[in-house]
Amino acid sequence: MIKISIKNLVLLSGMVFTPAKSYANNLHEKTMRSIVSPYVDELAKSPKKVQSRAGLRLSLAENKDLPKKISYSIQALDKTAPQIPVDDSGLLPGLYEIILSEDGRESFRKKFIALPDLQSDLRLDYQRDKGFALKQTIDLPQVKFAKSKKEIQKESQPILVYLVALLQDENAIQTFVIQVHTDSGGQESSNTTLTQARADQIKDFLAKKGIDSSRLQARGMGSSQALVPDTSRENRLKNRRVEFVLQTTQENLLLGKSH
Repeated sequence: MIKISIKNLVLLSGMVFTPAKSYANNLHEKTMRSIVSPYVDELAKSPKKVQSRAGLRLSLAENKDLPKKISYSIQALDKTAPQIPVDDSGLLPGLYEIILSEDGRESFRKKFIALPDLQSDLRLDYQRDKGFALKQTIDLPQVKFAKSKKEIQKESQPILVYLVALLQDENAIQTFVIQVHTDSGGQESSNTTLTQARADQIKDFLAKKGIDSSRLQARGMGSSQALVPDTSRENRLKNRRVEFVLQTTQENLLLGKSH
């Protein structure tokens, strides 16, 4: 088990703790390439020596009510997995648990999954009346739609094909939530309707490719969860986004059947 103060900036097993940040479409794509390309290069040189790793980025949303003395620990729940390496090479794929403590007393714990060769964002939020919450999303290039319409652009279909393979391969993902967001332009009722239609389009695509619809949830969020103020074109791009949320995981893992 690894234990560390959550107030410090750390690089731990491929996981960086920083204040919450967001990224425009091109940065998502650069991130994905930077994660995948080293494995591709290694695989070409030594196919039998490459060991899958998972990148994790942990962020804590700033909040004036946040308790002052917080620490967290991470432990592997797969008993057959080796101990978590303390370096920047990434976690071994598997099921983990993050445990938060306030003043030395445990106050929150939540499971998360480390997926082979894939970056995840773990966002911790805190509300005084509700305590901590953890949201895990996977870091992929943004899905693009026709302007003001629900249709998915052809250039984004390979992302959805990849998701089909991921969900077929990783039975540990029980609930896969598709959240579509937009900026605050236009009426919120129209924004909600459009984002719901877009989320439904993605869900239908995955279901038609063989993913059990009971594992899928589609949520049109409108502009209700903006990452940043809509004060510039760059900010509006950040707020127009699709998030793929891993909401629940199984206890018994059959991770990466094809890896």
